Amino acid sequence: MKQTSLTSFFSISPKSTGVKRKREELEEEKVSTVAVISGESNVECVESESDALPKQVSVKPKLTRRKLEFEDYDKEGIEFSKFLIGKYIIRLVKEDERTIRVVGKIVETEAYLGAPDKGAHSYKGVKSAKNSSMFEKPGTSYVYTIYRFNQCFNISCRGDGVATLIRAVEPIEGIQYMTKNRSAPRGNKQSKSSKPLKPVQLGSGPGKLCSAMSIGMEHNGIDLVTSEELWVEDWGVDIKPSQIIE
Repeated sequence: MKQTSLTSFFSISPKSTGVKRKREELEEEKVSTVAVISGESNVECVESESDALPKQVSVKPKLTRRKLEFEDYDKEGIEFSKFLIGKYIIRLVKEDERTIRVVGKIVETEAYLGAPDKGAHSYKGVKSAKNSSMFEKPGTSYVYTIYRFNQCFNISCRGDGVATLIRAVEPIEGIQYMTKNRSAPRGNKQSKSSKPLKPVQLGSGPGKLCSAMSIGMEHNGIDLVTSEELWVEDWGVDIKPSQIIE
């Protein structure tokens, strides 16, 4: 009997229409067309049409930012993978004597559903030194290496061997740092192009986002609830089901 992978992909709709589209069509568009929400200011002064009239002040609602807690991670695989869309990965990097804050908005995820999922590292319930983080409590990071130099960042959730791969992020903060990381040669590979990378290209794949945000093997197995260098936040952005492409 032929076995089929249960792996599921989710991404945010580039035009918020909810229409299914091919992954290739989203590659260059999906990140750049998602609205960037900074939430840095809640007051905006607007010039009135007449100088005789006073300036009008419009108040923008503040975004509520909170670090995800254990209860947020303690969800079934499909639900959790959808839940992560629109959340923000926060990475604090210590460089020289300063701390750089790097933020990426999650725009594409991939759910791996444990033992019955042929596409999962935990297929058939196999647990090894490499994939043991998939069997840890919800909210544990699972980082592994592919193609010798690239890492992939996953987050465990409810169920043995169940985790979500973060497939793409939209750069929000620390873009200069991300650009520097992505432009640097890796291993013996030299940059194929001298052209500077566009922001849309910085985190448009699992390996790319890890390179850009300096997420490496040293982050495998950490508790994202208590970590002070890598975690996930909810900024109160309302992602409707119609905006998620399955």
